[in-house]
Amino acid sequence: MTKTADKSYYSSGDFIGNFLRKQRHKNVLRHVKGELVDIACGDNYLVHEYGSGKGVDIKNYGNVDVVAEDLSNLPFDDQSIDTVTIIGSINYFKNPKEVLKETNRILKDDGLLILTTTNYFVMKMWHLLRESWAHKPGYTSKQLQAMITTAAFVIDKKIPFNFLLSNVYIVKKSKS
Repeated sequence: MTKTADKSYYSSGDFIGNFLRKQRHKNVLRHVKGELVDIACGDNYLVHEYGSGKGVDIKNYGNVDVVAEDLSNLPFDDQSIDTVTIIGSINYFKNPKEVLKETNRILKDDGLLILTTTNYFVMKMWHLLRESWAHKPGYTSKQLQAMITTAAFVIDKKIPFNFLLSNVYIVKKSKS
C-alpha cells in the first residue's frame, strides 16, 4: 500500500509548504479562465482562491469537491471544462499518461491545461528529505514533453518561477 500525506500535511504550521503553494498559485491563477477543474487539489485551496470550479483528489484532504478513486476516470462530460490544473502533483500519479489523456477528454477544444513542476534534480533531493512516499520524485523536461505529446497536447508556454527552480506549463490540445 502506498503511503500518502494526511490532512495535517496542509497545516498552517508548514511554512515551507505553504510558501511554495502560494508561489505556485500566484503563477497559475493569472492563466486560469472559465470553468476550472483542479486535479489532485489537496485541500482545494486553488479553487477557493479562483472563486469557482471543482477540486478533485483521491482523498478528502479538506474541502474537496470530488473524491475520485481513479484520476484517469473523472465525472465530467467530454469537452466541458475550460481550464484543468495539475499543480505540483503529476509526479504523485500512478498513471500520469492516463490522467493527461483524461484531461484532454474533458477539456474544450480551446481549453488550457496548466501544470507546474519543479526542477527534476531539486525534486529528487526534496523527496529524499521530505516526501519519500511520493510515487516518483519528478520528471525531466524530456519525459514531461513525451507524456504531454502522447496525450495529444502541445506545450504553448513554459514560464519559470521560484528563481528558475519551477515551471508553469501552459498546454493546449494538439491541432491534429
